[in-house]
Amino acid sequence: MHFDKDQADKLSGGVFLMGMGVLFYIGNWWPGLLFVIGASSLVEGLAEGRGWCGLQAAAWSIGLGIVFLFRIHFVVALFVLLGLSSILGVLVRPPGFQNKPHVDNSLE
Repeated sequence: MHFDKDQADKLSGGVFLMGMGVLFYIGNWWPGLLFVIGASSLVEGLAEGRGWCGLQAAAWSIGLGIVFLFRIHFVVALFVLLGLSSILGVLVRPPGFQNKPHVDNSLE
């Protein structure tokens, strides 16, 4: 489902506000804020039809949230997140990056 920019912003804002409400309730601000940012960016990217951007932002935000939550060694996490980002870039690439147009290099 594709929404216009205004609707996507409202959806993302609603998810963000609900996430902030949950954070107020549980009181776990860090790294909870990273999970809220990841969820709202994923919703906005999917609502605008730019799933690739939403997935990339969500992967990094949620991934960093997991790193801080479980106190994973940062260098290990960095390589895992870079690999995940690379895989997402191949599997869910935006349409503009799928195929390059053919260029005729012959001189006539």
